[in-house]
Amino acid sequence: EISLDEAYWYGLLLGDGSLTLPNRIELINKDKHIIDFVKTFCNKNNLNLLIRTRDGTDAVYLRIFSKKYRDELFNFGFEYVKAPEKSIPKNLRMLSKKSLAMVMRGLFETDGWANLKNKSIGIGSTSLKMINQIHLILLNFGIISKIYIKPDNRKGTYKTYYTIRISTSFVDLFNKQIG
Repeated sequence: EISLDEAYWYGLLLGDGSLTLPNRIELINKDKHIIDFVKTFCNKNNLNLLIRTRDGTDAVYLRIFSKKYRDELFNFGFEYVKAPEKSIPKNLRMLSKKSLAMVMRGLFETDGWANLKNKSIGIGSTSLKMINQIHLILLNFGIISKIYIKPDNRKGTYKTYYTIRISTSFVDLFNKQIG
């Protein structure tokens, strides 16, 4: 069993992580609590973190250059794939409920959205496989949701985008189980 911090980290990587290269991991984000978590996680795990920003954007590029660590992630199940081919590694899907909830929290904090006023929670991805896996995991938590498929017409993006919307009556359960 992995630590809760590691489970959360894996969720962040699945959401906003770039895992295509064999010698580098990149996470792009602008949320201070996520950036602070990544800094602390990398420091605790002796991962050399390079932080960059780009002019005209508030996004922060968090890069770890380490073939050894990328190999460890690959051996754990994180393949060298682009976003439409991402999937949740079997090792993560088999975690305890508490650890799996942290993976899901990391995923929802990067690729998801929440509007608690309207009781609306959802997540999106260009990977149908990962959306189906998330949908099944939510069902295992007793959370009912629906998958939507829509074309993505933004320039430079993938052709199809998949979303999951959690049924309104299950938002409170999601908050209790996953947070």
